Amino acid sequence: MQISAQQAAVLARPQIEGFELRAQEILKREFPAVARRDDPAPLARFVSHGHERAVLHGFTSERDIVQYLVVMMHLGPFFDVDPVREPLMRMFLDASSSMKPAMRMRILMQAAKAQQRRTNGS
Repeated sequence: MQISAQQAAVLARPQIEGFELRAQEILKREFPAVARRDDPAPLARFVSHGHERAVLHGFTSERDIVQYLVVMMHLGPFFDVDPVREPLMRMFLDASSSMKPAMRMRILMQAAKAQQRRTNGS
């Protein structure tokens, strides 16, 4: 049995209904300034965009996708195509990498935490 590219794309998305709503709630909890916004539409678009980008980079578990969203919160929603950041992170964003997604995500999270420390002046 063979799976088409379209079927593979569907299967790569988190299977549980309501994932993007749960992801929004997690971001609101972790980033209180996000929770204070009156209009929820920008957050919904942010999560949808991040979800698509994460899957494109081979992150398919809900945990990895939420972590990708956290990385986006620290490094920016287009960090993966930023001409300054992207060359440094290319190997960790490459879905065909021999590195497991969890390891690649761990390194991306470290980059996000380092950015947070720089931003906070720590």
